[in-house]
Amino acid sequence: MGKGTERIEEELEHLFPEIPRARMDADTTAVRGAHHRILSAFRAGDTRLLVGTQIVAKGHDFPGVHTAVVVSADQGFRLPDFRAAERTFALLVQVAGRAGRGEVPGRVLVQTWQPNHYVLRHLDDQQRFLSAEARLRSALRYPPYTRLCLVRIDGVDRRRVADTAVKLARALRGEASSVEGVDVLGPAPAALAKLVGRWRYQILLRGSHLGWFRRFLAGVRGRMEGAASRGVRVTVDVDPRHLM
Repeated sequence: MGKGTERIEEELEHLFPEIPRARMDADTTAVRGAHHRILSAFRAGDTRLLVGTQIVAKGHDFPGVHTAVVVSADQGFRLPDFRAAERTFALLVQVAGRAGRGEVPGRVLVQTWQPNHYVLRHLDDQQRFLSAEARLRSALRYPPYTRLCLVRIDGVDRRRVADTAVKLARALRGEASSVEGVDVLGPAPAALAKLVGRWRYQILLRGSHLGWFRRFLAGVRGRMEGAASRGVRVTVDVDPRHLM
């Protein structure tokens, strides 16, 4: 747990000192052209072990690769976002697709503390995963069964940010009380509570009926934008891709 790519590379050097290896992450690809050089060397067989972040999983075709390994897969579906399982499933399938593209059959090793998690149990059956995910989304009233709007409040002064978030959430609840199928969740600190020196809170608006939800958002848009003050910023994200 908690081992970064550099630490994993050190372990591989200790375990397989005779096998050439490379690491591909934000540090090693910072120099222009490094990304291409690392992948070219791996494709040519000059390096035999490639350690990296998610960027090694996407869109690369290496016929000679026969083994793909995912370290700490659990970190993906532990993220506080309703799309965490979906994104983890997609990433793991992408990683699996890197192995076995040539004549040698491929194998995929996934390290996990939760082998019975539905993401891992259904890796070889996309339809079963989608069915399980759909049941959860429906029960918890998340998209595609509802629509969301994320209101972010951030600023340097934590107390002012929190006070603004509480007052805005109270006002939005008052407006939502007369609209069927609209919920106001929060406010709550964001998963990354402080980012680049700014404290972050968020309010999640959820609507079951698209037409009514749109009219509600149109009606409270001025109130949300007006909640901003000196040192406190309010941003509105309709159909957010991330809740972090």
